[in-house]
Amino acid sequence: MEYDVVIVGAGPAGSSAAWFLSGSGLRVAVIERLSDEKFPEYHRICGGGISRRGASLIPLKEEEILNSVDSIRLRWPGNTVTDIRVKGYVIDRPKLSRRLLEESGAQSIHGSVTDVWLLGDICSITLADGRVIRSRYVIGADGAFSAVRKGVFRTRPEIFTPMEEHISEDPTEDVFEFDIGQEFGGAYRWLFPCGSGRTVGSVSGMVVPDIRERGLHRFIPSGCVPELVKGNVFLIGDAAGFPNPLTYGGLRTAFESARKATEAIRKGDPSIYAKWQKHSRLFDRRFMELHNAMCVMKDDDLRDFSKAMTHRNLFVNGLCSVIRRPRYAKAYIGCLMAILYGW
Repeated sequence: MEYDVVIVGAGPAGSSAAWFLSGSGLRVAVIERLSDEKFPEYHRICGGGISRRGASLIPLKEEEILNSVDSIRLRWPGNTVTDIRVKGYVIDRPKLSRRLLEESGAQSIHGSVTDVWLLGDICSITLADGRVIRSRYVIGADGAFSAVRKGVFRTRPEIFTPMEEHISEDPTEDVFEFDIGQEFGGAYRWLFPCGSGRTVGSVSGMVVPDIRERGLHRFIPSGCVPELVKGNVFLIGDAAGFPNPLTYGGLRTAFESARKATEAIRKGDPSIYAKWQKHSRLFDRRFMELHNAMCVMKDDDLRDFSKAMTHRNLFVNGLCSVIRRPRYAKAYIGCLMAILYGW
């Protein structure tokens, strides 16, 4: 089997890459290892939150929006609560991914990738059942433990964070809520609306109040891999370690990286993609620096950090925070950037 572009992984990054390539005249195939039954189960393990700016990259249909959200609520040690006005959505990831794939017109192939080889200008992909697929371009959109990254790049993201999510039918406000404290080790506990119910998640092993059943698990990779393009092979989304180290949001970077990688393919210039990532604010190194700082902050530090975070307006909050707590100026700026670019 031979194609112009083979995309490995049919999640948000892979399906949007196929969608961006529709109408290009290229022969495109998407390889997905999960069965039709397992695919929605796996891809629902996510809060599903995305900003309006991030969602604008892909035209959402009404049935793919589970909730419209207008506020982020941060709960700090010492009972300080910060509400910040934002605009965002909770989306149905499996439904969106499947619709994008259908609209793309790409060939769907079910199978697990075992090997990826670069043979001059041609990429060779071997599946577990022995099938061999050849393509001019390959896009690795196959998640945290990417077979494409392992076979071609032999690298890994800086951090793998094990997350656990519980789904509850209890209703909640249309607000993204985050509990922050030293017990979460630089991460947080989230409570997001999910249709008429909610999702509650945290670092695996943390206690989730009022929920006793076993949660759903996945790893979130963050800290971009050192190389995104090798020959005609690209890494996008989670495979590239693109989720934000502070917010752990990965949907916006999945869509953005799919758009830019496919632009590079359309123009026949893979360097376009790497140059974009190098200069994009979505991957500012200060996100990782603040993540590392948050990992070692105690509750007393976080309590002091939060004292000026009392305004609903994002920019007023940032200005007052820097003036009143100058020792945390870099951290405040990092938080503001995370709200602007991290989801």
